[in-house]
Amino acid sequence: MSGSGRKIDERTAPEELLPEIAAQFSVYIGAGLEFNSVFQNAVPDLDINNLDDLLDLHFLLSGQTLDSGQSERPPDVDVGLKDFLWLLPARLRRLRTTTQRQTRVFNGEVQGRIDWQETIKARYRTGNIDDPLFACQLAEETVSIPENLVLWELLSKVLRAYEEVDEMVPEADGIEWFDEWRGDSRLVKNLDEARSNVHLSELDTEREQRDPVPNRTIRDVLESRSSLYAEAAQLLQQYRRLQNHEIDRSEAENLLKRRLFAPATNEEWSEDDAPVFFELYWVFKLLGEYEGSRRNLITKETNCIASWTDGGSKYEFYHDWTGGSEFAFGEAYFDRERNQARPGESRFLGRTADLLAIQEAESTGVFGHRRPKAKTRRPDFTLIRREDGEVKDIAIGEVKYTRNASTAASGLEELYRYMIFARETATVEPPYFTSEPNHFETPGIHGFLCVDEVDQRREPKGNVTVVEVGDTISLPF
Repeated sequence: MSGSGRKIDERTAPEELLPEIAAQFSVYIGAGLEFNSVFQNAVPDLDINNLDDLLDLHFLLSGQTLDSGQSERPPDVDVGLKDFLWLLPARLRRLRTTTQRQTRVFNGEVQGRIDWQETIKARYRTGNIDDPLFACQLAEETVSIPENLVLWELLSKVLRAYEEVDEMVPEADGIEWFDEWRGDSRLVKNLDEARSNVHLSELDTEREQRDPVPNRTIRDVLESRSSLYAEAAQLLQQYRRLQNHEIDRSEAENLLKRRLFAPATNEEWSEDDAPVFFELYWVFKLLGEYEGSRRNLITKETNCIASWTDGGSKYEFYHDWTGGSEFAFGEAYFDRERNQARPGESRFLGRTADLLAIQEAESTGVFGHRRPKAKTRRPDFTLIRREDGEVKDIAIGEVKYTRNASTAASGLEELYRYMIFARETATVEPPYFTSEPNHFETPGIHGFLCVDEVDQRREPKGNVTVVEVGDTISLPF
């Protein structure tokens, strides 16, 4: 007990666990905290599906917001997107334009200086030299210059990236690190106002018919004396290189390393809690044993956190997953094989089966009432291997952040429950992954109980492994 009467938490602290898997948190974009002190030496994993979406996110997070009164970037602040947008309104007041001379033909009126040579040509084309047509030279102000084309393309790319990332990171997820881009924030407001600028907006319809700004033009604008244009060219060049993967591995790692996140930690977890960070610790530990595994981006809506193919097999790794429409892990009370009942079946089980059957039939038949479905169960992680679409192997994991034997025991009971009731919900025969005579030694199904540290009297029976922090987790298949 501590001096305040609280029991000392002897479980392995998050700060000790996170460095082991820090590199893999490059895919985590859920609610949580930045762990800069933990991640400062991490080399982010780049074996990621949807890498472009992740690079978009980190491009949006590049740079820093400035004080409200700052009109220039401090010398010690590198150019980034957030500070560029922060300074944009004041800089747009110095937007460059140019004057272009254009010749237009008017009927019965004169605007500007008459170009007699073009006037005569216009009249001859009509077949009547006496037509009151006048070709006039007009001087028109235009923003269609290389510098503005670079700026406009950058703003358009940023808007597209923002819309996609905003959709990817749900607002209700409590993700505070994206608040600077939420709603009517200054960054979003400045971006919208720049794109609706009375001069720049002229480029909107024109850009639909033009090719992207040539790289050579971007290099030329990089030399501009205007900070607005030189920085726009720098950021557009950086964004293109990201999207074209024209960066080496170390550059990508450094970009992702700037902002790495992990689920929030809490000193008040009880022995029965299974915090997300501890579940992901074991998920990443097992994933790290598979060469060629590729992670998906992890958000609140994500269940499949990794998928890859290897040697003709397709692997799918799920976290906190109910099984969707294809699998189930909970009890199926009305799925009974009465014709296959074993001789000597206990009278209690037989009577319970009869009771369940008549309760279901009569409550529906007499009152039209259907019982609520059984509780949906979701293992902490599920790994599936398929060949030609058919499930060949499945591994199920239950995680307990504990050093308490009773908590570990309840986790083991839950794991056996998941395993024996795990089944495909499509029309297949047999639907369950385990079978008699010994359910838990059925080939093709394996269970993991992942704990902090708990003494064991012996190894569990069946295809079940208990792993503790510090253990090497063996591949189930």
